[in-house]
Amino acid sequence: MSMDLFGEVRRLVSMEEAARRYGFEPDRQRKIRCPFHEDSHPSLQLYQNGRGWWCYVCDQGGSVIDFVSRLFSIGPREAALKLNGDFSLGLAAGPARRLEARARQHAAYRRRQREQAFESAYLERQREFIDLRQELFMLPRGGRAGELLGRLDELEHWFRENPWR
Repeated sequence: MSMDLFGEVRRLVSMEEAARRYGFEPDRQRKIRCPFHEDSHPSLQLYQNGRGWWCYVCDQGGSVIDFVSRLFSIGPREAALKLNGDFSLGLAAGPARRLEARARQHAAYRRRQREQAFESAYLERQREFIDLRQELFMLPRGGRAGELLGRLDELEHWFRENPWR
């Protein structure tokens, strides 16, 4: 990735365009509520000519790439690539494509981890459900049976809300 991509992204995408793209509506003074701190009044200034921004409360600022990087908690390279893709600039080069492929692989890995965690939780609750049912049918009516029935209802509700695939 060369500095040309960063420069071209900064040249082609204004701060105001990026702010609007990512859900912020600048007021007449070109200010938005800062997404980096609790902000009840717009304190982040968007600059037209310099294509940058400055938050008077955070006392921080930067380019459109810096803004996207902080907004999405990604590195500057990923931010430049995101802007490149989101605004269809067509600037990605070979190394950028490798970076995008790595990001897709990482996303698939994270998705598999989440699925495995869900499957583990599902199976654990399923075992608990079976154990509770067995214990419930061994108990005489009343007493602990009411407590077990309540937990059984909770688990049945969880299964309805979280179907297996």
